[in-house]
Amino acid sequence: MVDETWGRLRHLGARRERLLTELTAHVQQMRDLLECVWPAALEAANYPFRSSGSVPKFVIYRPQ
Repeated sequence: MVDETWGRLRHLGARRERLLTELTAHVQQMRDLLECVWPAALEAANYPFRSSGSVPKFVIYRPQ
């Protein structure tokens, strides 16, 4: 039982690390794209990606 519990915790930890890495990559990609096409928005906002209220204001079309 202990091995199963530790295995599950390791799996969840690895999943959490993967999700955080993906999230960070997406935020950096959004920042890079905005710097290219709309630099004034990033200059005007202090930390636009740290606030959950300001992120929905940026709509990015990404074709699949």
